[in-house]
Amino acid sequence: MVIIPTSEGLDDLQPSVVLANNLLKAGISANKIAFALCITSDSEREILGARDYLAQTPYIVLAGEIPFRSSFKTAMDKGKAITETPFPTLRKKADTMAQNIIDAVAIAANREVA
Repeated sequence: MVIIPTSEGLDDLQPSVVLANNLLKAGISANKIAFALCITSDSEREILGARDYLAQTPYIVLAGEIPFRSSFKTAMDKGKAITETPFPTLRKKADTMAQNIIDAVAIAANREVA
């Protein structure tokens, strides 16, 4: 499974789709390529626009997103995962994305989801 992190701007989305297309041409099946929206803004309109853009591709678009927050950077600067931020709402967003990645990998591998 290849997870491609991308933000909601076209300057991130376009090269991410090009990368996914190149992976497809290299023999990786579309159901093993997924996009994860990361470092996103608070604009629901922009996030929905990004999801609409990615939905036009044959690849998986994971539910949820990881917003740009300094607390994620602070956690990583301390050697922690973003799921270890002290803020419950952000921790839930990170946990949700992590679970969505696990689910996508399990589905791609034809295994039961944990």
